[in-house]
Amino acid sequence: MTGIIIYKIETFVIMMLLGVLAARLHILKKDGLSTLSGLLVKITFPCLGFALIYDADTSLIDFAANWKFVVFELLLSAFLLVLGFLSMKLMRLPNSTRQIHIIQTMFGNQGFMNIPILLSIFTHGEASVYIAIFTLVDQILLWSLGVVIMSSSDPANKKVLSLNTLKKILNPMNLSMIAAVLFTTFHIHIPEVLSSTITSVGNVSFSLALIFLGATLSYISLKNLDYIYDYFFLVIVKMILIPVSVAAVVSHFLTPTETTILTLMACMPAMSAIPMMAENYHSDAEFASKTCFVMTLCSVFTIPLVFFLLELLGIHIG
Repeated sequence: MTGIIIYKIETFVIMMLLGVLAARLHILKKDGLSTLSGLLVKITFPCLGFALIYDADTSLIDFAANWKFVVFELLLSAFLLVLGFLSMKLMRLPNSTRQIHIIQTMFGNQGFMNIPILLSIFTHGEASVYIAIFTLVDQILLWSLGVVIMSSSDPANKKVLSLNTLKKILNPMNLSMIAAVLFTTFHIHIPEVLSSTITSVGNVSFSLALIFLGATLSYISLKNLDYIYDYFFLVIVKMILIPVSVAAVVSHFLTPTETTILTLMACMPAMSAIPMMAENYHSDAEFASKTCFVMTLCSVFTIPLVFFLLELLGIHIG
């Protein structure tokens, strides 16, 4: 398992370096990244989400059968929320960074990093239902509870759970997966040519997402790194100690596959959408970008380290 993850991380690093190179050569300019992001979020990832569920024939029955995984995902989210809140208090972070710290503790980069890793370890059929579950749960929590937390420092944001927030929950990725579940549940078939086209478009998501991530990181300045203890906490505690603890606990209740997926979820660096959210809700977007950069860079080493530690401790996962 550790060997497979190290191999995939190495390929991801190469793809991210291509993104850095594309940015440095001005092939991917800073103002063009929003266009690429839109292509990923609104077209390729929704196609991937639909294809994963439709091709594996994952129905509502499969979702109901995996209720324990949903419960443990919600428990993990609740634990990370409490951890983020308590650690923010202990570190006495300024108001402009407190909300960002909580959000970055709670939400990992599941789309651009975790999904490609999972699909390299498991078959599409094994992974599809879990990817659908954690993506839907993650997105609903991010654009409801996440928005409330992020906007709490700004007195201008009194009505945060608005129609706009609902639109963000009902984003193309979530809608595509809901549609796919309904199609499989009610045995609605689409033409083969359309199905294969959707799958082909979805398959470009991984390489494009990693190139985008590399290009985005190359534009972030690491000058004047403030609150170094926050970076230490997010990398050491959130990305190493917590995933190992999660695996040690859930391995007694869930299957090896479910344990691996939940552990990888806990391993992920901060979600790449958080700096954008910080900017939108008048929080410290520069701090959010820097912590996102540091966590993503460190994840190249911390993710394999977590699985090496699990093998060392004799904790059996998938």
